[in-house]
Amino acid sequence: MKMRQFVFLIILILLLANHLLSAEFDGWFHGTSGYNSAYKLAFQKNEPMIVYFHTDWCGWCKKLNTQYLEINSVKTFLNNIVKAEINPDISSADKATSNSYSVKGYPTFLVVMPNINEPPISVYPFLKSGQLTPAAFVEQIKQAIAQFYNRHAYQL
Repeated sequence: MKMRQFVFLIILILLLANHLLSAEFDGWFHGTSGYNSAYKLAFQKNEPMIVYFHTDWCGWCKKLNTQYLEINSVKTFLNNIVKAEINPDISSADKATSNSYSVKGYPTFLVVMPNINEPPISVYPFLKSGQLTPAAFVEQIKQAIAQFYNRHAYQL
């Protein structure tokens, strides 16, 4: 009987942890199935999207989550942008999506423009010279989006 209780407790803890982690990404599409929905939505709206690859064990991911993505000014900016978060450790489908973007390390935070056939633009707030402020991180995302629009307009 004790083994059953132990297994039940472990399952309960895992479910609770998964819920708490997903709450961290309110307003985001989750995993590969969420990514596919987000991609279709961004394509239909002809808008950019954010694709964020992270893991639970990555210290830099935790910093990005708490020092940037949980900050109100960053959340407010990202509020109207289609966003997908993918943890490649969760499933083989999530790993395959990560591989399709040639992700080599974590965190990987990409600005993607589904309607424009160009590679995504990586945005990273942690530099050798120090960290960007949340406002500078938002500005970096804005600049990446503007690059897509500027290059697309030039090609027209």
